[in-house]
Amino acid sequence: MSPAPRPRLIPEAAIGHYTLGMRLWGFLLLALCAAPAAADTLAEPSGVVAVEAPGEWKEREDKSFWRAMASWDGRLEVAGTSTWAQVFVQRRARFSRAALAIEQPYMATDEIVLHGERRVGEHFAEIATRPQKDGEDRGWLEWRRGVEANGLVYVVTLLVGSTDVAAVRDAVRPVLDSVAAAEGADALLPAVRDGWWTREVEGFLVVSDAKQKARAMAVARKAAIARRLLAKALGGEPYVVTTPVIWAFADSVSYDTFVTKAGGDARLPAEYVADHGIVAVELAREESYDTVDGVYWDVIRRQAAYQYVCEYFGGVTPVWLRLGLSYYAAIGAESGGRGDKPRTWYIDRGRGAAAVARPLDELLPLRFADIAGEIDEVAYELWAWHSFLRHTRSQKAARAAYGAYVSVLRESGSPAAAARAFESLDQDALLAAMHKFAARWR
Repeated sequence: MSPAPRPRLIPEAAIGHYTLGMRLWGFLLLALCAAPAAADTLAEPSGVVAVEAPGEWKEREDKSFWRAMASWDGRLEVAGTSTWAQVFVQRRARFSRAALAIEQPYMATDEIVLHGERRVGEHFAEIATRPQKDGEDRGWLEWRRGVEANGLVYVVTLLVGSTDVAAVRDAVRPVLDSVAAAEGADALLPAVRDGWWTREVEGFLVVSDAKQKARAMAVARKAAIARRLLAKALGGEPYVVTTPVIWAFADSVSYDTFVTKAGGDARLPAEYVADHGIVAVELAREESYDTVDGVYWDVIRRQAAYQYVCEYFGGVTPVWLRLGLSYYAAIGAESGGRGDKPRTWYIDRGRGAAAVARPLDELLPLRFADIAGEIDEVAYELWAWHSFLRHTRSQKAARAAYGAYVSVLRESGSPAAAARAFESLDQDALLAAMHKFAARWR
């Protein structure tokens, strides 16, 4: 009978090396399993904005959605679950301040703001929203981060297919913190065209193809009156300190093409083209446009005032402010540079608008979609309110609240934060006081 095979003996030193090796392999395996997915660098074609996002992402073919510079589909780990996500990069040329840009509604749907943050000195702002439609929550959350570069705002939006706010915040924060925008790679102003001339007039840079240079320069002189009035009324330095630009077109076709392509209204003889920060003026329209009571020049003054409002606050402001202030400045400029002493023709319009005016808290959230077809009527209503809030002597609390609104919006860029200045006021009493103020206009 053969003896049973003896067990193979392993030296103690070998056992130690073996055990150590197994432990190292175990630690390495655990590390690989726990390591976050490698990040993709998502860069839009011009190279201005780049984002680091974990996982694999596929560029979307349809870039028309939200006028995105670029967009991607992918997945994010949210509380341990792989969740669908989308990234959009937009150029918000109408803004130079991130906080102001991200609070503006992007779509027709309503949204509930869940979180907003502004870090002073870092030139960016962040906001989280829960989109809704017909009063019901959509099945996702949105996080937006705006960054300032090149005098513009670039916004990166993340849509994440989860309604767990805390978990989504943890997932998107590293992505938002990676957003970078390159300085000098983009420009706001279009290049001056061949054959056009430039001239500095009353603080404006006038760019024109007009052979009669005096006509183009007259536009700047008229616009400067409204701009100076508004600068004095608002006080302080604008958020964007720059030389305002006017493009005066002698050729009507060029004007129509330029304004329409930039999303403006070419039916007017002048338009503030916010995408370029330019007031465009059609010189040929002076003779054909309604010139009764100086309407042609009135439009130019309003657009120049609108330009200053955008520079002062850092972008396109709420409708009640931009429309009301632009009419306030234009009417004041036409009335000898006095915002508190309007001409008789404007007084008649203002009284009529004030008589049917709505409470102030209903006007603060106005959107242009809400007043389509009645913009001029609503503008005089807003002008009456701004005149009252700026010049009332009996309602000191209202004047103080108005000053606080302007100051907070200028400092923070947040319309929501600024609107809180009016919350303590009795809206019915305020409306009655405004009616009395307008009735005393002479």
